This record gives sequence, C-alpha cells and structure tokens, in this order.
Amino acid sequence: MKKIYTLIGAVLFSSALLAQSSFSDDFESYNVGDYLGPQPQWTTWSGASSTTEDTQVNNVMNNTPSGSKSAYWSSTIATGGPQDCILPFGGAYNTGTFTYQMDMYVEANKGAYFNFQGNVTPGQSFAMECYMPQTGAFTMQNTQGLLLTGNYPTGQWFTFRFDINLNSNVWSVFINNVLQGSFSNTVNQIAAIDIFAYNGAAPGNNNAGFYVDNVSYVHTPYTLPTLNAAVTQIGGVNSGLATMQKYPVITVRNLGTTAITSFDLNVTYNSANINQSFTSLNLASLATGTYTLTTPITLAAGSLPIVATVSNVNGMFSDGDPSDDSKTDFLNPVVPAPGKVVVGEEATGTWCPWCVRGTVNMDLMENNYPGFWAGIAVHNNDPMTVTSYDASIGGFISGYPSALVDRGAAVDPSVMESPFLTRVQVAPTAIITNGASVNGNQLTVTLTYTFPNATSGTGFNYACVLTEDGVTGVGSTWSQNNAYAGGSQGPMGGFETLPNPVPYTQMHYDHVARAISPSWTGTSGGFPASITAGQQFTFTFTFTVDPTWDLANMHIIGMLMAPNADMDNAGTGLMSQALGLGINTNTAVETNFRLYPNPASDVTYANIELATSTNVSMKVIDITGAVVAEKNYGAMIGTNMLPIQTSAFAKGIYMVEIQTGTTVKTTKLIVQ
Repeated sequence: MKKIYTLIGAVLFSSALLAQSSFSDDFESYNVGDYLGPQPQWTTWSGASSTTEDTQVNNVMNNTPSGSKSAYWSSTIATGGPQDCILPFGGAYNTGTFTYQMDMYVEANKGAYFNFQGNVTPGQSFAMECYMPQTGAFTMQNTQGLLLTGNYPTGQWFTFRFDINLNSNVWSVFINNVLQGSFSNTVNQIAAIDIFAYNGAAPGNNNAGFYVDNVSYVHTPYTLPTLNAAVTQIGGVNSGLATMQKYPVITVRNLGTTAITSFDLNVTYNSANINQSFTSLNLASLATGTYTLTTPITLAAGSLPIVATVSNVNGMFSDGDPSDDSKTDFLNPVVPAPGKVVVGEEATGTWCPWCVRGTVNMDLMENNYPGFWAGIAVHNNDPMTVTSYDASIGGFISGYPSALVDRGAAVDPSVMESPFLTRVQVAPTAIITNGASVNGNQLTVTLTYTFPNATSGTGFNYACVLTEDGVTGVGSTWSQNNAYAGGSQGPMGGFETLPNPVPYTQMHYDHVARAISPSWTGTSGGFPASITAGQQFTFTFTFTVDPTWDLANMHIIGMLMAPNADMDNAGTGLMSQALGLGINTNTAVETNFRLYPNPASDVTYANIELATSTNVSMKVIDITGAVVAEKNYGAMIGTNMLPIQTSAFAKGIYMVEIQTGTTVKTTKLIVQ
C-alpha cells in the first residue's frame, strides 16, 4: 500500500497549526515485476524509468515484515549500479523535524548503500552517505568527514530509522528501535533518499545485494517566531587528539523572522569557559553563519560535554524559542600513543578523475592531525611517478584512488580517518627522529631510532621517503582530471568549481613522493635480536638531488616496518629544519602555520607565534595566481590570530602566504 497525504496536526506553536507531509510504501499494491520509477513519487537518478537503472518489485522474500513484496538492488560492478532509485521527499527541508524509516535485508557476503540528498536536484549535495559492506559494519559520512559508525544485522530483516531535528541539527539513527548514535550534520538539509546498488568502497567486495520494504517519511514544519537564534552545530573541535588545541567554530542559524545583528556566545568545556561577543552582523531570516572563537580549548581525554549557548540576541534578554539556544556535544578525543606517527600512502595520478578525492582528504588529514600524520602521494603514470614506489603500492590496491594507512587494507581516501584513529593509539616500538645535510647534489639523511622499551629487533625493517609540497609542472600531463567538475557529484574541497581537466596552470600537488630508499620493504637486519630500553640506532640514506626539487618544501619521513610488514611507526619533519634552511634567528615562527577552521565559509584565522617583534604580512592567492587579499600588519609579537574573511571569496582553493621577517610560509585554504 502506498500513501501520500498531508495531515493537519493538533500541534500548536506560535498560534499556528503545523501541517505534516507524510508518505509510506510497502509495495503490496504493485504487481510482481513492476518498476518503481513509473510509480507516483519514485524516480531514478537520471529520471528514466523502466530501464536497467530502475528496480522491480518482487516476492522472492515472502517473509517480509509486512506482506510478501519488496524491492531488490544488486550489483557485481566495482563502481556500482546500474540500479539507482530515488525517493524525493517533496521538497528540501531545513527546518522542523523529519523521520525516515525503512526495512532492509542485506544478503550474506554482500553489501548495501544509500544516501540522503540535500537538494531536490540529485548530485548537488550529499547530506549523508551510508556504506554497508558485507562485514556487517556501517559508516555514515559526507564530504566533510565521518558522521557515525556502527553495526547492522546481515542475513535478516531489520529497521533503519532516522529521527532528525533540523532546527537543532540533531540526526539520531536507530536500528530495530535501538539508538546507534546521534550527530550534527554539516549538511543540515534533506530532500530525497538515493538507493544505489553499490559495495565498492573498501572493505566492500564489489557485491551488493539487498531488499528494501516499508519505506516511510514524515516531515513536521516549524513556524518561525519573531526573534530566534539557534545554535545548530559545534565544529572545529570534533576531529583531533587529546592535548591538541582547537578553536570552537559555532554555527548559529536565524530561526526567526527578524534579522540578527548581534549576540553573545558562551562555550564551556572541561575547565574552559569562553565568552565572546559578535556585533555588526546581518544574519537574515533562515540564514546560517559560522563564528570562530579566538580562544582555543585543549582537548582532554575522556567523554566530556562541550556546551555552546547563544544569548543577548539583538540586545534582548531572551528570544522567541529558548529551546534551541544551547547545544551540547560530547568530545571523546583519541589519546595518541607517545611518539606515534601514522603513515598514509595514497595511490593517485593526474589522469585519474576521482583522485581529487584523495587530494582533498590528504590535506584534511594533514590539517586535522599535524605531527601525527605523514601523508605520501604515490603517483602513477604521470610526471611525478617514482617507478619503484608506484609498482610496489600497485600490488596492494585494486583501483584508483586508494590509500593504505600504516600498510593496512586498502581503503578509499575519503575514509582514511577511521583507520588512522585506530593506529595512532598503538604504541610504537621505536621513536624516529631525523637530520640531513647537503654536499653539492648529494643529500644525506640520518634517521635515529630510539627504543623506549626492551624488545627484539628481529624482523624489523627501516626505510626513508622524501615528499614535496607545492609541486608544479607544464603541459597537459600536469593537468588534473576532475570528475567533480560542475558539481553534479557534490562538493569536493573546491574542485566542484574547477573545470575538467583542471589546467596545469591552476594545479599544484602536495605530499608528492619524490624518492624511497632503499625500497618498499626497507632494509632488513639492521637491528639486533636483543634491544635494551633506551638503546638507539642511526642509519644514513644518500639521495641525488633532482634539480626540479625544492628542498625548502620537502619532508623527510623515516619508516619502521614491523615483522608482519605493517608500518610500526614513522618520523616526519621538514627538510628545511633538518638542513637549517631559511631559518630566521630573530623570529620563532610556528612551522607550517595553521588555519582555523579549514575548510571555511565565513572566516578563518591564521595562528602564528612570534618570539620577538617581527614585521608580518599576508597574501591570499587564488588558484589562477591572482592576489585576492593582502595586508601588512607591521611589527607583531607573541601569539596572534589573524582573521581572513572568506565570505568575500568565491568557493574554491586558495594559498595563504604569510611573511614574517624574511621567512615566507604558505598553506592551502579551502573556501566552501
């Protein structure tokens, strides 16, 4: 039975009746073999129905939760499909409450996938993607990162339910009426569900097979009061490790009819209590703004609440709906093992249109976990290829893009964070530090391995990798193919605003593997069978400097491979530090200054620390090389937060260049 109806509810708010939009479909009114596409409300990704893209009603699973009919999706194609069906929800909802529910049966040794679209037009915005590989685990994420993980039953019917409060931005997920977790969504809008036959994302086995039944949704709208500011998200602090400093980024939405011109924000966490006023605003009705506090919090071990509260809106004591003035999240940062550095090796190439996904996510990992992450882009069949490195990683992946985290199972670069958070907690066998010297075109790197505990060195190998940031070149082979051009595949760190291919004049490449010594497997036999606590071993590696390398933009990554061939630990550092290049003895600048937040939409802050009074200037450069903003700050000292109003920039990729004295540092900024 299928129902599409509107209810006039008995819920009274601000003296107005709220209308509920509802829909349900149990497929019982259809004939076996009917396609979904021609039915009212259902469609497909392309809009074509009764084709291989569509799916059919069947009675194979005659033990469905209600009746005997259901719909079935299956695929053995690595890229998924062709079945790709969409159920529009009648509009794009971003206020009120929304409940979606469906029964699913995922066949044994097969997987499933679905996503929520944020806009009515498919592909413009992926609010949430749910990957359900054959392992029985699920991962919910969007292009901004991980949202929720958990487990689902395989080989049996179960009920997925989403209870979403779009006003407060709380998305709660239930399986068989048991709460699996809640999250705040960076895309707090929902317009449709896309059910796609896919199980290709690692650790999927490319085999998708699942049934769906009893699909329903209910949307209850919200009547805006005159004045109402709502805290909808606490960001900037959700990714990070214990002891790291993070600047809270609070999302405030105007859920009233009157423009908001000012308010106060209060954030409490652990022992921190931060207050900051924001004035001279013009936040229109239903508009959203992000506001970064200039005082950081220090992430602490354990599950601790962080509370953000908006008050004094437009100078008023209270607003029209106090229920959404505060938002509480719980931060439970991973506690890293002392000295642990995780290696991420990404298989990529300029020819690969989907590899921009790796480009964006490698940068995000570097921005979110500096000092704990050593990213290496291993290029294939393009001018940056290191033949031996490329050939070795090729034996561990099944396609592009792919990534290995500490030499574990291959994963899509978009999900590197999950294995990273597992690996960063594993205590390393040795801590690695590095040094370097140059004589002519000969570069000598020294790696020192310090063993904090007594152990056996049998089976441990060591190696050294050099990487470079900001690599550019001339010619079509340096242009990056871009599957995200035009935005039909959703946002991807600004690449959705760039053409396909992205011309070489607009591209630079980071984390590029330049050399590996001696090989993928490293050198064996360097450590004795018996190692005492505190014992150190130093090894040297000699490289011939290629004239195209820029040593000032390079990193040294020392590696320690475990007897099982996984990466035990790494040590990473700037080549310029190891060589003493470009060091201004009158200035102590934080190496690789950070931007908070990054990506940013309204404002980001450049954080630098200066030990002595030093002249500071900053430029923001777009991807064409044009300077879109610059400022000379004059002499500064101490810790400084320099704001960059990104709301004035078009979406895309920029370089922020800060000069302190005679030292120039650059980093990438993504405006979304």
